[in-house]
Amino acid sequence: MSDSGDTNMDANPPMETSASEPLRLVEALRSLSWECWGMLRLEDNISAHSLGLVLSTEEIETQKALLAQVQTQLLPSLDTQLADLLESLDLSASATHPNPDFHDALGITSGIHSTFQTLRSCMTFLAPPHIYDYIVPLNDDEDRGAVKTFRNQSILVDFWDVTTRLRQLLQEYDQLIHLEYHLGGNQGQDFEDNDEADEETALLKHRSEIIRLTANVRGGIKDLIRWSYCSDFQKKSECTSNEIKLHQDHLKLMRSIIPLIKLLRLFFNKITGTPRSKPEFILGNVNSKEYFILETTGQQLEDSIRQLMSFCAALPEAGREIHKKTDQIEKEIRNLGEGISRILISVSFLILPLRSGPEQPSSGSSIFKTNFQELKYALFEAQGELRDALFAYSWSYARVFLPNNP
Repeated sequence: MSDSGDTNMDANPPMETSASEPLRLVEALRSLSWECWGMLRLEDNISAHSLGLVLSTEEIETQKALLAQVQTQLLPSLDTQLADLLESLDLSASATHPNPDFHDALGITSGIHSTFQTLRSCMTFLAPPHIYDYIVPLNDDEDRGAVKTFRNQSILVDFWDVTTRLRQLLQEYDQLIHLEYHLGGNQGQDFEDNDEADEETALLKHRSEIIRLTANVRGGIKDLIRWSYCSDFQKKSECTSNEIKLHQDHLKLMRSIIPLIKLLRLFFNKITGTPRSKPEFILGNVNSKEYFILETTGQQLEDSIRQLMSFCAALPEAGREIHKKTDQIEKEIRNLGEGISRILISVSFLILPLRSGPEQPSSGSSIFKTNFQELKYALFEAQGELRDALFAYSWSYARVFLPNNP
């Protein structure tokens, strides 16, 4: 090969080790996640900008230009980039063995980072970074058109909602890459001592969650664009309808918790429900009469779900503390998910036949293993529905408690 092949460098980039590009992508995703976190923390930095102050004609025109850039360029670009990132990692088809293009994914992630930084700058210029200290605009606010104070504030709330979902999506990418490429650290789960089936189950769960969250974030972006174009009259009309939707979403949130309770009861009934009229049997290392040990753990988990349910029931009285409340609920749901995962892993170790044993698993073991896997997926699905319901409720709640045109 000629030494003068500088012109071929872009066409033939140097090959990297299989571990270096996943690690670099994780670092890029974490940097973007921190950028999202920084945006969400801006509400602690109160600014006097555009809070009912008189703006010059030039300042109003600047805001209108920024809003147009957000509507027509930045948000559509972010939507496309998220779809491209999913495709570059070959996750859109939920492939068992995806063939990711990390070089492409790194470039896309860099583009997302740049787009988000510009969006953050635009949003913080359009609206103050503290949405709860409302000041009644002066009369000249009516002349601002699409950049009235209440409109800018509502866009900021919507953008915070999209940012929260985006950060959760980035964390799922982080966990998937750590698990699939064994990067180490404390991300995801460690299956070194477990069988391959559990690791593959976790990988499929993360891939499915990434696909779901990508659709969720992109849907939020499209809603934000649509909302930003609404007239003042449409906004007022939609806010009234949102009061009804809030109650519907709250009911959906409460109902989404109930399947978790039912599934857990079913799960532990299958473990502990050996009729006295039937002889004892053994699955793996545990005798059927000893399954009551796990019953206490199941009851504790069910109690934690009931506690979460009571907490959600009190949300309508939370007033403008919605973001603090939803942060706490997300933490409780995360703890709940970790508790379910710990129980599933413990049960799989105790009950499922060990592959290293010379004996063949009994038919009873095979039947239980099938039920175990089905319940495992059902629990993960119920958790996902609970998170979706939380986002929908939070979205409607913020809509209702935002002021209309003062």
